[in-house]
Amino acid sequence: MEDKGEHGIRMGGLTGMLGAGAALVGGQLAEDGEEAFEKKLAVQVFVCPQCQEVSFKYRGGL
Repeated sequence: MEDKGEHGIRMGGLTGMLGAGAALVGGQLAEDGEEAFEKKLAVQVFVCPQCQEVSFKYRGGL
């Protein structure tokens, strides 16, 4: 496995949890409220050069 370094990823959000039907919350667009429900993670990324399998190792929250 080749180490591709540390990267940040975002998971969750309103559209991931409740679907596009929750796009308007109190008159605001989903982008405004979505970040409140997101999880931002730091992960170490590993890739196999033969089979291109990708593996992540959790490093903490951002």
